Amino acid sequence: MAPGLKVGGTDSTHRSKVADDSYRFQYMEVGREDIAGFHGTNERLSIDNLVRETGAYYFLMKEAGGG
Repeated sequence: MAPGLKVGGTDSTHRSKVADDSYRFQYMEVGREDIAGFHGTNERLSIDNLVRETGAYYFLMKEAGGG
């Protein structure tokens, strides 16, 4: 399993002022129900994907910080 790379426009374009690089990875398992909830009325993310995403980014930041 490998993370997916986000190829669409994201808020990361605004982070160029504070970081030299911005990597757009996603750790979600995206199914039809998830796609239907993106960028529309009642935009949402499943609890499982929220936990997966925050856990992955927590791990990356912890390891990058040497902790």
